Amino acid sequence: MNSKEIQVKKRNGRLQKLDINKINLCVQRACEGLDFVSPSEVVIDANVQLYEKITTKEIDSALIMSARAKIEKEPNYTYVAARLLLGNVHKEVFGSSVDKDAFDHQYRLSFIRNIKLLVKEEILSERLLEFDLKKLSEALDLGRDLKFKYLGLQTIYDRYFHHLNGRRLESPQSFWMRVAMGLALNEKNKEKKCIEFYEAISTFLICPSTPTLFNSGSVRSQLSSCFLSTFDDSIDGIFEGVWQEARKSKHAGGLGFDVTPFRASGSYIKGTNGRSSGLIPWLKIFNGMLVGVNQGGKRPGAGCAYLEPWHLDFEDFMELKKNTGEERRRCHDLNTANWIPDIFFRKIKEEKDWYLFSPSDTPDLHDLYGGEFDKRYEHYCAEAEAGNIENFKRLKIKDLWKKMLRSLFETGHPWMTFKDNSNLRYSNSHQGVIHSSNLCTEIFLHTKPSQYEDGEKKEIGETA
Repeated sequence: MNSKEIQVKKRNGRLQKLDINKINLCVQRACEGLDFVSPSEVVIDANVQLYEKITTKEIDSALIMSARAKIEKEPNYTYVAARLLLGNVHKEVFGSSVDKDAFDHQYRLSFIRNIKLLVKEEILSERLLEFDLKKLSEALDLGRDLKFKYLGLQTIYDRYFHHLNGRRLESPQSFWMRVAMGLALNEKNKEKKCIEFYEAISTFLICPSTPTLFNSGSVRSQLSSCFLSTFDDSIDGIFEGVWQEARKSKHAGGLGFDVTPFRASGSYIKGTNGRSSGLIPWLKIFNGMLVGVNQGGKRPGAGCAYLEPWHLDFEDFMELKKNTGEERRRCHDLNTANWIPDIFFRKIKEEKDWYLFSPSDTPDLHDLYGGEFDKRYEHYCAEAEAGNIENFKRLKIKDLWKKMLRSLFETGHPWMTFKDNSNLRYSNSHQGVIHSSNLCTEIFLHTKPSQYEDGEKKEIGETA
C-alpha cells in the first residue's frame, strides 16, 4: 500500500492522511542538542508496519521502543526515548494535540484545570484550592521535563501520576508541584513555601519517598514510608495486627513486624485445651495480605517479619523463602529477618549447644536484652534440662549457623539484624524495648501491641 494513501487514526478518533514528515520532525526534535544520536536510525529501526487506520499511539510506541533499544550502545538515546514519551504525556495531560507556539499556555492551563478536576473527583484534597493556582502555574519550569531519562519518566508515568479513567492528569512539573503543595499545606505562606519545595524537588536536589509522591495533596495524605509493629499472641491480637498492616499497606506504607511473641508449634492453648499450629500458618496470612492489599494499586505490598533465633519455629522460618518443599509452608511475598542477640554469636565461638523455646513458656525473654537477656536465657536452658520446660529443642549451634548462612546465600533471607546492638544504643530505652526494625532495616523504635511507630518520628527525633 502506498504510504501516501494510508490514513492514521488520531487520539480523538479522527482519521488523517499519514504524513511521514511529521514523524521525521518529531524524532528530530527529540534528538536536538544531543551528541551521537541519529534521528533517521530511530525512524528506520522503528520498522513501523504501516496499515490502514494505524493509531498515532502505535506509531509513537514504535519510535520510543526504537530509541530505547539503542540506549545500551549510546546512553544519550535515553533522553531521545524520554522526549518521545514526553510528547505522549503532554498530549494526554493537555487533552489535545500539542501546539508548539502555545505550549507554555497549554501546560500551565492544564495544571490549573487538572488540579480542580482531581479535587472535584475527590482524588486530591479540596484544601489545594486554597493556593493561588495561577501563581503556582507561573512558577513551573517547563524545561525541567527534559531532565528525565527514559526509565525515570516511564516509572513516574506508570506509578506516580494521578489519573482518571485511565488518562494521566499530571505532567512531570505538575506532579512535582502537586507534591510540593501537599507538603506546604500547613505553612503560613503557602505559595512561597510550596515554590521553595518545588524548586528543591524538581531540580532533583531532594526526592521524597514513595508514599509522599503517591499521596501528597491527596484526600488521604499518608506520607510515612516505614512502620514497625508487634502483636499480642492471641486470635484477637493477631487479626488486629493483620488489619492494622493491611490499612498501612493500602496507603503505601512499608511494614516491619515482630512475630517472636507468637507461640510455637505444639504449644498449649488454654482457651481451647488444644495445641498450636505454630508461627508459619500465621505468616501465610500476612503473606496473603501483602499480595491482596497492594500500595494504592500502584505497586505490591511489602513487609518483613522479624524473629529471634531462640524461637522453636526458627528452623521453619528460615525455609519460608525456599522454592522447594511443601508449598503450604512457604511465603514467597514476605521478607524475613533474624533478630539476633549477642549471646548467639558467643555460643558459636564457644561451640556450645543452642536451645529453642516457645515464647509461651519463656514470656519475658523477648522483652530483655544485653546481660539481663543472657542470664534469663541461661536460666531457661537449665530449666529445660531439669525437665521443667516440655516444649524445647537443643541444637548444635554451628549446625544452625550453617543453615542460616546457607539460607541467606540461596534466598537472601532471612537477613541478619542485631537485637542487643539496637537496644543498647537506643536513646529512648526508658520508653520500651526495640523488638524489630522496619522493612528496609534502618529505623529502630520500640513497639507495643496495638500500637505502631513510623519512621518519620525517628528521623524527626534525631534532628530535633
